[in-house]
Formats: sequence, structure tokens, C-alpha cells
Amino acid sequence: MNGPTFAPASTSTTSPRPVMLRNATPARPPAPPTTDNVALRVLGYVRLHWLTILFAGALLGAALGYAAWVFLPAKSESYALFRVTQNPDSVGGMGDPNRGRSEFNTFVKTSALLVKTDNVYRSALRNEKFRISELPTLKKERDPIKWLNENVMVTSTDGAEIITMSLKGDNAEDVRIIMDAMVKAYDDEVINKERNEWTERKKLLVLAKSKLEVDLKLILPKGTEQGTVLAEKSPLRNLPPENMPNAMPNVMPGGNVVQAAATEAVVEKDEIRRQKGQSLASLTFSIETVTMPEFERRVAVAKAEIEGIKQDMVKVLEEPAPEELRQAIETNDVDYKKAKAKAKALASDYEQKSATVKNPGALVGMQAEIENAEVEARRIIDDKAEQAMKQNRKLRTDAMTRDIEKFQRTIALLETDRGMVRKRLEGYKAELRNMPPSATEQQKIEKQAAEKLITAESLNGTKTGEIYQQVVSQLTVADLNAANPTRISIYQPASTPMQKEPLKQYIMAAVAGMMGFVLVAAGLVGYEMTQRKASSLSEVRASTLVPVVGVVPWLPDDATARDPIKRADVSEAIDKLRSYVAQSWLARGATTITVTSALGDEGKAFIAFGLASSLAQSGYKTLLVDFDLRNPSLHPYAGLANNVGVCELLRGETDFRNTIQVLPNSLHFLPAGKWSDEARLAAVGDRLESLLARLKEPFDCVVLHGHALLTVAESVEVARRSEVVILCAQYRETQMPMLKKATDRVSSMEVPYSGVVYVGATPKEALC
Repeated sequence: MNGPTFAPASTSTTSPRPVMLRNATPARPPAPPTTDNVALRVLGYVRLHWLTILFAGALLGAALGYAAWVFLPAKSESYALFRVTQNPDSVGGMGDPNRGRSEFNTFVKTSALLVKTDNVYRSALRNEKFRISELPTLKKERDPIKWLNENVMVTSTDGAEIITMSLKGDNAEDVRIIMDAMVKAYDDEVINKERNEWTERKKLLVLAKSKLEVDLKLILPKGTEQGTVLAEKSPLRNLPPENMPNAMPNVMPGGNVVQAAATEAVVEKDEIRRQKGQSLASLTFSIETVTMPEFERRVAVAKAEIEGIKQDMVKVLEEPAPEELRQAIETNDVDYKKAKAKAKALASDYEQKSATVKNPGALVGMQAEIENAEVEARRIIDDKAEQAMKQNRKLRTDAMTRDIEKFQRTIALLETDRGMVRKRLEGYKAELRNMPPSATEQQKIEKQAAEKLITAESLNGTKTGEIYQQVVSQLTVADLNAANPTRISIYQPASTPMQKEPLKQYIMAAVAGMMGFVLVAAGLVGYEMTQRKASSLSEVRASTLVPVVGVVPWLPDDATARDPIKRADVSEAIDKLRSYVAQSWLARGATTITVTSALGDEGKAFIAFGLASSLAQSGYKTLLVDFDLRNPSLHPYAGLANNVGVCELLRGETDFRNTIQVLPNSLHFLPAGKWSDEARLAAVGDRLESLLARLKEPFDCVVLHGHALLTVAESVEVARRSEVVILCAQYRETQMPMLKKATDRVSSMEVPYSGVVYVGATPKEALC
């Protein structure tokens, strides 16, 4: 028979051992914890995962760099320059050399503002030559005018005669065509507008002059030279060229045309007011054509968003429970499983009885019960699904309600701003009504006067010769104004688009590529910071006050077992641990050593078997007990079957002589046995105390391989009845917060001696 000889339970044949007290002085005071340097810990995590960071970061960085290159391209920019002359040349010396500087600045700003008006945008979009609305850049836009308003930039500098129009975009060809269209539209709608109006006026006056000449041939005596008579009577005959009016006066038949023009030219206040009126007219035009429609559009968009959200809210309230939710309830809900099990039991009972009972009427009630059970199961699913959907709907509808309130506040602010702008617009209009007629209005008045000149009623109400003289003078003024150069001219048409800041695109792509490495590193470091797995010996020392009593290099795996050098390093580390245990604890009377860990799979079975084997080989009569009753793992190391052991001893089914076996290295081994609830109930209190006392009698040292300390109750019961507790911490397995909790729990149990064994260290760390 293998195994030692046990004395009866009531007597003991062994010599008395030194008595261990719970307040015994430890072998050595715990070393002060190493300062936990977060920066060094982060650097350690980066060094640990450098290969993963390099590989995954390269993939992610390449993807981010490509995305940045594609979606953040260098913009192509084209620009055009317009020159605004302060004192433009005028045909016939009709310029105004006394034009004020303030008026020029106002004119420049107004001209720049007129670029960004709907008239110019629509003219550019309607131009059949360029067809910019069909370009890819604008074709994808829902509102091309809005895109033009946001992207076409107009700048001017105070005191300078240059207005710059520029446009940036991703497609260089589209940018060039759009800029050409905008320059042409601005030229048509703003620059040449006044000249075109004078040309149209000139055409009307030519028609009136031709008609009057026909009438005069019938009135004048035969042989009279029409040109001589009219030249003598013309009021412009003796008028110096420099006093020729540069704008068509508002004349009525029979009035003194030249005198009226001269009177208007010398009234300086009216001229200044007229210039101010032009600015007010431009501002009023911009408000009416741009600002107010934009208010209307934004209000309409906000109202449409509110209506859309309300429709979505109705859909959410009417949305049925998804099939995935119902399947999840079927899979996980306890009430449904009970109802379904009841229905299956009734159905099974019905099938059994239907095979034996010959009267079908007797089974009608059972069919009704089965149907009721099925209905109850479906009702549980419906109720649980509806309850879950109510909470989901409430969250979604609350968010939608907040969105509606946000849009309502936006509408209220827009209404307030629109009222203020409308009030300001009315003030501008009232001020404009008191202004002298602008050049455009003056032209309209003169145009109406010219039309009146050629009517039969005008000819019959005045003298034909005087009317002819007035038409000739008006035609002269119109001809001169039509020939005047425009105040704004195209100094440079749209330039060839050039990429702006191409270096920025390279930098953004490079930064995005580097971000791939940063994101991967940050993700891994963040994971490690939350898990806090053991990565080095210094980290283990910094996490607990319990001293590190052993450092075992390499991990206990197949690779270590196949490598003779690694096996030798491990054996040496185990012998060093045995020496420390024997000199520091066994020499002071300690007998029972519990080897455990905070959680599972942290090398405690490897350390327990190795320590016990080393003690046995060094001459100590050692018993190794597998007290991990729920998950026994020592019998594979011993090469034995786990048939009977501690569980059977706790249940009283066998005795020590049938359970303890002797291994070839003189180590006595007690397996865990077969786990049961009876063994769990017996692994506490007096029965456990008695079992441990019987185990210690014939042995110098008893090594208990316990369950994880933080997971089950019997592990704590075993540990607090031991003189020594060794906690195992394994590289990349043990979590530092869990190890600290385990050491704190050992300290609270007042175990005389305790320490930590670090498994999986580097050979250099194992030299400590």
C-alpha cells in the first residue's frame, strides 16, 4: 500500500511542532511599492504591441491617407479682376472731375455687392454658351444658386480700383467654365447695363427725328433749307462743349432743354443725394432680391423639417416590434421559456393519451389547454416586445421633440430678423421716395418724353420745329452717353485654374497616415489601461504591498517544455523559490502552504506542483493536495487519474490510505476527486479543519493547490487555515486590480506569511 501511516483521529504519534501564531512576524518586511509611472507603463504597452501597431497601423494609415487624399484634395482656384475708375473719361469732356472719394468707395462696394445677386447668378446659369448647370460640380447640387453664393468670393480694398472675383473647387475645368460664365453675366447685368439703356434710347430718338423731318418737309416753304433754319433756331448752337449735359434732362414739349440740363448739373446737393440714392437703391435691391428670399427659403426649410420629423414620429409610434427583438425574447426570456415548456409538456401528454384513449371527446379539454398555453406564450412575447418598444419609442420621440423645438426656435429667430430687415427696408424706401430721380429713373422719364414727342397729340399741341430741336438735342446727349466708356471694365478675365496649397494635401495625407498608427496604438494602450494585465516584474511590485518571493522565467507551455535551456531556467527559479520558502517560512514552523491566484489560469497549478516536487526532492516529506475541487488540474502533472481524493474524504466515503499516492520523486499526492454539492458543503468549518489537521500530522510540509481566491468560498476557507499563502501572477494573464484585491483579502485574513510568485518573466527579471 502506498502512502504514509496516519494515526487515529484522537491521538498523534508525531513530535510536537512549533506553534504558529496569527500575529507572527513575517520573514521580511514587505518592500515599499514601486511608484506607478503612467508614462513608463504606456511606453511598456507600446513596446509590448509594437508589431501589431506596425502592421495594423500601416493598414489603417494607408486607408486614412488615401481617404484624405481623395476627399481633401487641393482646391483649384480661378480669379478675374475688374477695374473701377474713380474719374472715368467721357466723350465731349462730360466727366465729373470733382467726384468725391467717399462716393467712389461706396460705388466700389456696391459694385462688388452686385456680383452676388440672383440676377447675375441666373444670367450665368441661363447662358447657353457655357451651360454651367450641366457641369458635374453644379449638377450634383440641389440649389446651384446657393452653391454659387457660398463659393464665389468677391473682395475689394478701400482706396483701390480693383475688384477681385474668385472661385475654388475640386474640378479645375469646371472652375474655369463657371468663372467665365460669371464674368460674362456680370458684364451683361451690371457693367454694360447703363450703356445698353442709352443705346435703346438713341434708337427711339432716331425714329422720332425721322418722323419729324417728314412732317417738316410738308410745313416749310419750298426752297427753304431745313438744316439752315433749324440750326439758326437751335438752342444748342452757341452752347460750349464743356457745358453739354451728360444725362438726358426731363423735358416736356416747348420747354427749354439746355437750361433745364444746366440747372440740374449745377445743383450739387441734388447730385450728392442722387448718388446716395443709387447706393440706397442697390442696397434695397439686394435686400429684396437676396436677403428676403433667403429668409423665406430658410423658414420654409425649417417648416419642412418639422413636418418631416412629425411624419417620422408617427412612423416611430406605429412601428411594430422587429423580428430580431421577438427572437431575442424567445431565446432569453424565462417566462416565455416556462410557457413554451408548459405547452410542449401538454402537447406531449396529449400525444401519449391520444394513442391510448379511444374516445376523442375526452381529449378536447387538453387541446384547449394546449391552445391556451400557446396563446399565453405568444402573449408573453407580444407584451415583452411592446414593453421594450415603448422605451425605445420614448427615447426616439423625445429626441425628435427636441429637434422640433430647435427648428421652432430657429423659425422664431428668423421671423424676428425678417421683421427687423423689413422695417429697415421700408425706411430705405421712404428715404428713396424723397431722393431726386436716379439716372435710370431719369432715363425712363426721358424715354416716356421721347415717346410722347412722336405721338400725333404732341405734334398737334406744339410747334413742329421746336419739337424737332428738342429731339435733336436729346439725340446728341444720348449719342454722347452711349459712347462714354463704362466706369467698370474687365481688367483680367477668368484666369487658368491653379491648385492652391498643394503641400497642404500632402501634409493632410501624411497626417492621416500617421493617425492610423496613433489610433491603433491608442486603442491597444486604452485596452491595456483598462485591463491592467501584468506586463513586467516592476508593475507587479508596484501593484501590491505583498513582497514578490519568486520569479519564474518563461511561460509554462509546450514550447518551454521542449526547450532544454528554458527548462533549466524554470527549474532553477523553482529551486530558488523552494529555498526561500524553506528558510523563511518552514524554518519558523510553518507547515501548510496554499498556492492560489486572484483568478484562474494564472500558473498556480504549475507553481504548486513544481514547489512541492522541489521540496520533496530536497528531503522534506511533502504532501501535495489538489484543493481546486471544482476544476482539478494537478493530476495531469502527476500522470494519475482523478478517481478518489479530497471530495471523497470530505464526504466520508474513503480514508487517507486509499487516496494518497506516492510519485517517483518521493512526492505524496492527493487528487481532488469527484466534485459534488455535498463536498462543497463539507469544505467549511470543523470538517475542513479536521481534514487539514489529519493531513499535516505525518508530513513536514503540506502544499495546497487552491481554487482562485476571488471566485469561490472554499478557497478563502482553505487559505485562512494556512500559515503561508502564495499568490501567483502570470505574465499577460493576471489583472493588476484583481491581484491587489486578492492581496488585500489575504491581509484581512491575518495569514502569518504571504507572497507573490511572478510567472512568465524575462530571464533578466528572474535574476532578482
